[in-house]
Amino acid sequence: MKHIRLFLLASALLLILLPLRAPPAAAGGAVTTYNYTFAQQATFTFILPPGEAAREVQLYLRIDDRPIEMHNVPIEEGRAVYRRDLRTHPFPPFAPITFWWSYPLAGSPQQTEEHYFLYEDNRFNWHEIGKDGITVKWVEGDEALMLNALDIAIEARETIGVQLQYSAVEPMTLYIYPSQADLQLALLLSGESWVGGEARPEVGVILLAIPPTEEAALQMQRDIPHEMTHMLLYRRLGESGYHNLPAWLNEGLATRFEQRHDASYAVALEKALSGETIIPLKTLCRPFYDLPDERVLLAYAESYSVVTYIQQRYGWSAIRGLLSAYQDGLDCSSGVQQVLGKGIGEVEREWLTWLGNTQGEGESGGTAILLRLFAQQLAPWLLLLAALSTPLLLTLLVHPKGR
Repeated sequence: MKHIRLFLLASALLLILLPLRAPPAAAGGAVTTYNYTFAQQATFTFILPPGEAAREVQLYLRIDDRPIEMHNVPIEEGRAVYRRDLRTHPFPPFAPITFWWSYPLAGSPQQTEEHYFLYEDNRFNWHEIGKDGITVKWVEGDEALMLNALDIAIEARETIGVQLQYSAVEPMTLYIYPSQADLQLALLLSGESWVGGEARPEVGVILLAIPPTEEAALQMQRDIPHEMTHMLLYRRLGESGYHNLPAWLNEGLATRFEQRHDASYAVALEKALSGETIIPLKTLCRPFYDLPDERVLLAYAESYSVVTYIQQRYGWSAIRGLLSAYQDGLDCSSGVQQVLGKGIGEVEREWLTWLGNTQGEGESGGTAILLRLFAQQLAPWLLLLAALSTPLLLTLLVHPKGR
């Protein structure tokens, strides 16, 4: 048994340390290889064709959609080796990496073919299943659970596609980490901020932290459709259109398409209504990371509620109209005005009235919120009126009229 464990450990180490893929020999007999250890080091090697000589060659790196890097690498004994410390100069996790070399051959500059690999987290041994263009990769948990994840993803893609009128079937990969700590470490090692789940739509990857527990299936019903919504919105609108979306619409749709909603959303909304601490909709145009941590849950809850209200009041056609407006470059308020024919403040007041009724607060709850909103919006005018009226009031006090 001890020998078997040692053999498995040695095999795992070899999978990490050996090159993941050896690209074919370049034209003219040059040879290129690469290997990496996730968040530690990447090594790119170039071997000159036999009989050729050079002092240095150039390595070109295209990392994700960033500007191309060029590195001059000296030749020693016919070999050039570029080592990148991924602790100080990390690659984005799960980003596509393309590289090629430029070198002299018989006095003329030559260039190798472009080689590509995905910077996958090779600290783990990933299992894999796939269907209809969707691949699920996981570390721990039985295959039956992951087949369920695959079914949820396929169903979510169809449901979201119908409502967004986006029917293109493009490949995507879901990486399911066994814990939030594992996903957190993967992102932190790569210089990224931590999140519980994340869509990287530009590379067709979704990262999730779903422990293989009894609650895993329920979490999948929330997290997978949520992140897939971001993915499909990006693909429908393009990069600029997607990044122009107001956060409340982007996250509201993602939460709306969850197959099982988090009960804490309703609790957060009810508490905010009763305490009159609703976040103004205009504030939610911006990304939620600008908000204090204790307000983020409420931001998601409000976004879900606002999108639900707009969808029920104006229909899915209005939602698609908003998406098109923001794809065309309109700002948060202008998009609402153009599609719904009302200012964002008026839509907010309508939503709060609807929300007060649906939350069981009755008209009194909705009225209290509306009075607060009106007071906020009229405050500058009331102050101006008070300033203009002060001299008249003082005159009347000092020189009162006789009876």
